[in-house]
Amino acid sequence: MSLVNTIRTAFRGFTENKLRAVLTTLGVVIGVASVIAMLALGTGARAAVGAQFRLLGSDEVMISADWMMQEEGTGKPLTYQDGLQMVEAVELVERVEMSISGAAKVR
Repeated sequence: MSLVNTIRTAFRGFTENKLRAVLTTLGVVIGVASVIAMLALGTGARAAVGAQFRLLGSDEVMISADWMMQEEGTGKPLTYQDGLQMVEAVELVERVEMSISGAAKVR
């Protein structure tokens, strides 16, 4: 079948089955738009997360652990000495800052 005959057959199919052609075209358009929207959403989310990390600074890490779990399920709080050991044991850690926070009901 030549290219001209193929185009004629396709055109005849479109003209004889207009609803099918419209629905098929609509499905393709919706599918492509959905893929583009999902890619844009993913790219935007990645950019937003990257911007937030850049605001924090690439040289700072915060470890927030209330309890270190032990074998029996009881916990041991992190101490300042634990932080000092991190400075000594980990080459890239320069300093440790400690903070205490809490919550209570006010009547």
